Amino acid sequence: MQKFYTWTISLCIIVSVIQINASRNCSISGLPSKYKFLHDLSGTWKSVSSQAKQLFLINICHGLQHSDQTAIECPPGTAVCRTEFKGTVTATENIGNFISTPVIHLANDTSHGFDMTFQSTTRCPASPNVNLSTTILFQCGNTMGSPEFLDKIDCTYYFRWITSGACLNLPFDHAKIEVPCYVYDELNRKRDLTPLIKLAGGYPVQNSTEEIYINVCRNILVKSFLNYYYGCKDESSACIINKDHKNIGQPVDPPQYRNGSIYLRYETNEIYEKCMQRSIVTTIIFQCGKAAKHTGPRLTRSVSECQYIIEWITEYACPVDNLLIRNTCNLTTADGYYLDLNILKNPKYDYSVTNYRTFSSIYFNVCSPSRLPSCGQEDSTQSQSNAVCQIYHIGGQKYRGGSFNSMKLRYVDEKLSLMYDHGSPCSNGLNRSTIILFQCDIFTDIGFPIFREEDSCTYYISWSTKYACKRKIGSPFPPYCSYKDTLNNFTYNMIPLQRIYDRYTVKTDSNQTIELNICDRIWQSSCGQSDPK
Repeated sequence: MQKFYTWTISLCIIVSVIQINASRNCSISGLPSKYKFLHDLSGTWKSVSSQAKQLFLINICHGLQHSDQTAIECPPGTAVCRTEFKGTVTATENIGNFISTPVIHLANDTSHGFDMTFQSTTRCPASPNVNLSTTILFQCGNTMGSPEFLDKIDCTYYFRWITSGACLNLPFDHAKIEVPCYVYDELNRKRDLTPLIKLAGGYPVQNSTEEIYINVCRNILVKSFLNYYYGCKDESSACIINKDHKNIGQPVDPPQYRNGSIYLRYETNEIYEKCMQRSIVTTIIFQCGKAAKHTGPRLTRSVSECQYIIEWITEYACPVDNLLIRNTCNLTTADGYYLDLNILKNPKYDYSVTNYRTFSSIYFNVCSPSRLPSCGQEDSTQSQSNAVCQIYHIGGQKYRGGSFNSMKLRYVDEKLSLMYDHGSPCSNGLNRSTIILFQCDIFTDIGFPIFREEDSCTYYISWSTKYACKRKIGSPFPPYCSYKDTLNNFTYNMIPLQRIYDRYTVKTDSNQTIELNICDRIWQSSCGQSDPK
C-alpha cells in the first residue's frame, strides 16, 4: 500500500463541488482527534475522469443524499457513487458504502497523512467473490483542494486529496473562511483560481478612490498588528482600509462559470439601512486573457457603498492545461514565443541561497536533480530525485525542499516560475516545496538566485536572467529592443515600454490619431493587423 504514494499518474480530471455547506461536523471514528479540520470537507464533491467517461460523487462526512440535487440517483447509503455514461443511458453503482467507521490507515510519516477506505456491497466483475471499494489518500495542503481520481486497481478505486482538512495544525493566526476555488467550463476544462489565494494579506484594487483590498476564495488573514491589513474583520475577504476597516464581503459559495467568465461573490453577514436592509455585495469577475494595461483586480463599478464590481483579467482564469507544464523546462507560448531554462542546469554543483532568519542554506539545481542527493531521512529512490536541500548551520539538520520528479513550469501573466513539490514534511504535515520566481532581465546573462522568504513550508527564491525573457523561435536572445549610446557606453532597455495586446494613441493638433507600439506590433489597430516583426 505504501508504494502507491510514489506513483505518478497522469489523467484528465474534472472536479467540482456540488454542495459545500451541508453540515460543518464530520465525525470519522478511528481517525485520531488531532485531525480536527476534516469538517472543512463536509458536503458532496464531484470528480470526473474524462478518459473513462466516469463521474464520481463523494461525500465522506454524511453520505450522498437526495438533497444534494445532482440529478443523479445513487443507491441509498452511498459514500462514493460511480456513474458511467453510455450514450443516452446513465448507469450508477455504489462503490463505497457510507459508514462512520471506514477503514483508516495512518502512514508512517505525517507527509503521507492517512488513507480512508469505504467498502461497498457491489460485487466486483473481475472477482465475483470480492466487493468493490474506494480508497481516498489524504495529504496535508494549504487549501481545501479537491479529490482527484487516480486509477482503478483490481476492485478498488483510488483517489488523492491534498487538502488543509488533512493537516494536523494550520499555519493561520485565526480561523479561515474558504470556499473551493475552481470551475469547469462548458467543455469540461478546469479553470483554477487556487494559485491566487493569498495565505496572508490581500490584493490592492485599482481604479478606486478608496483603498480596497481583496483575497480570492478566502478571508484576508493577518499575521500581526504590524500588518497593514490589521483591523479588517476576521471574516473579511474584501475590506476597505480606513479608520473603521470596513468589511465589504466574505465568500458564501464557490465561484460560478457563466458566459466565458468566472464570478466570485462576497456578502456581509450584516444588513445595512442604506442598502435597503440588505447585505453589502462584492462581485469579482475573472476573465481569461493577458492584462494589457493594468494587472490585478480593478474596480469597474460601485453603487451607494452597497455593491462593488471588480474585474480581473488574468491567465489563471484560462484552462489549466494551457498554463502548467510538467517535467520539462521549456515551453512555447500561445503567441509563438519560446522560453527555455535548460541553460541554467548546472552539471557540476548546486546553486545556493541563505535564509538568515533560520540560519540555514538552501541548495538546489534547475531542471536537474540536486548534486546533494543525501538530504534528511529518505530512501534511495527519494535521494536520486531530490531537487532542493535545506541545511541548518547550527545542528546540521537536513530537509528536502522538493522532488525533481514533481517539477512544474508555469508561465502566467508574463511571470515565469519553476516549482518543486513533495519535500520533507513540516511539523503540521505540509510537505516542503520550493518556488523559483524568474524575472526577465535582458542585461543579465546567467544571473544568480536570491532567497526571498519561507512561508507555510514553501521556500521562495527570485532570479533575474535573460533566459527568463521570451523570444521568437530561432531569434537571438534579447536585447532585441534596446538602444546603445556609444558615446556614453550605455544601453537603454526599451522592453518595459512594450504594450502587450494594446497600443499607444496620440492626438495631434489637427485632430488626427496616431497609433504606435514599442518592441511589438500594434494590437487592435484601426489600421488593420500590423507586421508581427
